Amino acid sequence: MVINLLTVTVLMTLLCAGLIFNEYLNFKRSSIESLTIQARMIANNSTAAVSFNDSKAATEILSSMTAASNIVYAVIYKEGRLFASYQREKQDLLFAGMPPRGNEYRFTINALDMSQLIKLDGETLGILVIRSDLKQMYFKFLLYAGVVILILLCSIIGAFLLLSRFQKVITNPISSLAGLIDLLSKEKDFTRRAKVEGGTEFVTLAKGFNAMLDQIQNREIELELHRKDLFLTNEELHLELTKRKQTEEELREKE
Repeated sequence: MVINLLTVTVLMTLLCAGLIFNEYLNFKRSSIESLTIQARMIANNSTAAVSFNDSKAATEILSSMTAASNIVYAVIYKEGRLFASYQREKQDLLFAGMPPRGNEYRFTINALDMSQLIKLDGETLGILVIRSDLKQMYFKFLLYAGVVILILLCSIIGAFLLLSRFQKVITNPISSLAGLIDLLSKEKDFTRRAKVEGGTEFVTLAKGFNAMLDQIQNREIELELHRKDLFLTNEELHLELTKRKQTEEELREKE
């Protein structure tokens, strides 16, 4: 039972780990797709403001992302310099440094950075950079992982109860019957009988095995009786021969 339960546990753990890992990849893919859509919308809306060099209008467009709680900051670069920015929290700028050169994304431990080119008639006017935190993704992922782990634990408990039932109904009768067969092969004691327990099939099997033992025991008894009869017959023959020899000797002496 222990081996069976361990096997079931390992297989189900591997299955759940695979499901969790696959869902993690799905959450990452979903985060990328969602942020890509946001970046494209903001980039398209910012085309006029960047084209007319109106940083105030561009800042207002970026500020519209206040409703998105996952956005940490959004920045527009023009000609390699900071043109407009929005930041969720009032603190030192987190986006200092060289801007990216094209449409790309990059995952860090706590954030997803997305860049989107701002174009007009095929000409690149600037580039939008958005950073999104991953709190929502991790929350959904941990919630999913928790549900999967809970299902795993319930499944293991269910497997334990089921295997316990199987051991009582199936394994124990088989083990008992196997032990009896081994004992019979060693001791040749055909007076022993199998326990009639378990399901209908095992009851039938045990009764059939006991019936076979009854036949073997009856044959053993018959053979023993035959051996005794044969022994008595040999004794009688020996006595008869002895008497004849004595009679012959007596007749010789009289002559």
